[in-house]
Amino acid sequence: MYINPCLSACCLLLLAGSPGSSAAAPQDFVRVAQASVKRLDAAAFYLVQEMPGLRSETIKQGGQWLHRADGEPWKNIAGQTKAMRRAAERSQSLLTACAREGSGESFEGEATDVYRFNAPDMGGGTVVSRVWIGRNSGLPYREVAGEVRGSTRYTNLPKVAP
Repeated sequence: MYINPCLSACCLLLLAGSPGSSAAAPQDFVRVAQASVKRLDAAAFYLVQEMPGLRSETIKQGGQWLHRADGEPWKNIAGQTKAMRRAAERSQSLLTACAREGSGESFEGEATDVYRFNAPDMGGGTVVSRVWIGRNSGLPYREVAGEVRGSTRYTNLPKVAP
């Protein structure tokens, strides 16, 4: 099964919001929206997203951008990085309900803050979503949106060959 790597790399933060909350602080919107861009700008990362019936992996390392779904062979996606960036940058304008929930666990030695927001689901409704963002780096480490679970690491990446 093929999954669009643009959506894979930005999926959980791409459409982060639904009409309604005016109580959220503007800095929360910015923090969540910028997390996807920061991930794309990282020197290297390994993103795994799992949902019922699908496991998607995206890796950036050594100048390569690779993606695969459900253990299929890795595919070079370097040609889609501009689309991924546009989608990530666009997400800030879509945020309408976002708030910091509190402190989360540490990932790769960095303390995180947990942000909660509503995201559109495939059926036209909304789903409560959360993202764990590094307090100092602004990088996303974990994402949850309904049945979709994502995790990103920036060190100790797997060795892959396209």
